[in-house]
Amino acid sequence: MSFDASIATIGTGMPIGRMGTAQEYTNLACSLASDAGSSVTGIAMNLDGGACPVVEGGTGGGRWDEACSVPMCRRQC
Repeated sequence: MSFDASIATIGTGMPIGRMGTAQEYTNLACSLASDAGSSVTGIAMNLDGGACPVVEGGTGGGRWDEACSVPMCRRQC
């Protein structure tokens, strides 16, 4: 199986139906580093296509501690 075919297969298990692209990661980094992100002083952001839902509240919030929904992923989200 080719690399691209493997990525496509793994991506089908993602809530958005595909793996993220390098350009999508770059877009986020550039946005945060630009003037558009000047008011961001701290953030924890999942860039995982919705695989690990995290619920945050204004008073400290919490975390939805369930196993990651991405096939072959061993982390807890």
